[in-house]
Amino acid sequence: MEKKNVYPYLEGDDYWVIENGKVIWSCWDDVSEELHDTNPDREYFDTKGCAEDKLREDAIVNRRTQITMNGIIVRGDINELKDLVLDIQETIKEGNELPSYITDFFYSIESSYQAFYSLDQDNWDKNH
Repeated sequence: MEKKNVYPYLEGDDYWVIENGKVIWSCWDDVSEELHDTNPDREYFDTKGCAEDKLREDAIVNRRTQITMNGIIVRGDINELKDLVLDIQETIKEGNELPSYITDFFYSIESSYQAFYSLDQDNWDKNH
């Protein structure tokens, strides 16, 4: 007996997704089912407003995170930077996915952390 997949919508239902930072409308059909089978964890929204709310929330979180991360680099706080890098590495090691803005930042700061770490901490503190 063939197991039938369960889908979040019925054929003809309207739904919205977020793709590349934009809210996209679609109507559930066979292609939607194929896409869902490929990525069953995709986030769907019942209304355009709900998708826009999520996009705004994500933008706020992303901006706050970027400000925090940039502040760490500007201040040259080696311990805070080290903790951030270790937290990100642990999250990745555990198999949890990070948003792309964090992974992009992680790869850019990892080399900075290595450079900071190799400096004499006393000289760094005196000069910054």
